[in-house]
Amino acid sequence: MKTVDIAIEGMHCEGCVKRATEAIKKVAGAVPEKVEIGKARVQVDEGKASAELVVAALERLGFDARLSAGG
Repeated sequence: MKTVDIAIEGMHCEGCVKRATEAIKKVAGAVPEKVEIGKARVQVDEGKASAELVVAALERLGFDARLSAGG
């Protein structure tokens, strides 16, 4: 498992946090470690998923997501 940090713009409330958390959980091989307004830390099983798949899932919700420096 690899830990990645993702910056997420466009989140404004706990509802956004919940939606983002659920989207991450739907990516096979990704486990949300901590999701809060503006960022997420995710465990990624690189044999099943990639950080890019997690970013894409968040962008489908309408958020602007990108890997953070070092993530």
